[in-house]
Amino acid sequence: MEDNPIFNAGKGSTLNLAGNVEADAGIMDGKTLRGAGVALLHHVKNPISLAKLVMEKTDHALLAGKTAERLGEAYGLPTANLRIPERIRQWKQAKHELEKRSISYFPRNLKLLQDKRGFFLRDTVGALAQDQKGNLAAADSTGGVSLKLPGRIGDSPILGAGLYADNSLGAATATGVGEIAMRLVVSKSACDLMRSSPAQRAAAKTVKEVTRLAGKGLGIVTLDRRGRFGVAHNTPHLCWAAFAEDKGLISQMRR
Repeated sequence: MEDNPIFNAGKGSTLNLAGNVEADAGIMDGKTLRGAGVALLHHVKNPISLAKLVMEKTDHALLAGKTAERLGEAYGLPTANLRIPERIRQWKQAKHELEKRSISYFPRNLKLLQDKRGFFLRDTVGALAQDQKGNLAAADSTGGVSLKLPGRIGDSPILGAGLYADNSLGAATATGVGEIAMRLVVSKSACDLMRSSPAQRAAAKTVKEVTRLAGKGLGIVTLDRRGRFGVAHNTPHLCWAAFAEDKGLISQMRR
């Protein structure tokens, strides 16, 4: 998905308020409970591959910026220009709408842009999997929210917020407004619910609680330890697909 510019990840990453790419990604192994995230990447073609390197080759759970990119270079990860023409066009349009107050999200960023103008000259993709031995894994990757402040890190590289996996519970990955997912630790919360609830019920309960506490702006995909998946959101829509050997491919855009 990072190689397909239709998604907001890797090659299709949205641009921040300054017009640059700062991509994030995270990965977690449900068997070992090890995981790692990377953030503020400008040139790594596949951020999820770098997150996997951090998980497997270091003792850290989060690396950001140039140091993280140098690790990728040391292991020969491919680089790319992630600032593609279509995202530049969308950024120019979105910034124009922001300055006209046509965009309702990030209201404080708008005030900052207006008050301190000299300071500054679309959703996550996620995947959950279970192998034949029952081991679970979660991964996600994103360019972040369009027009975010430079240096902003979202939920995607944060274990428990943007993703979580535990063989004894389940796996989950979130999309939407990362600040909500971080404040409410939604992926870990959804996994905890799967201790006694199937994946779909856990997803629905999580989104219902998020809506009560923080309002709209979140979607979540879950996979329980019995291989059942769930999808829920309070955003206008959520695209998802699932594959199982006995059922084949299922895909849908939920509205």
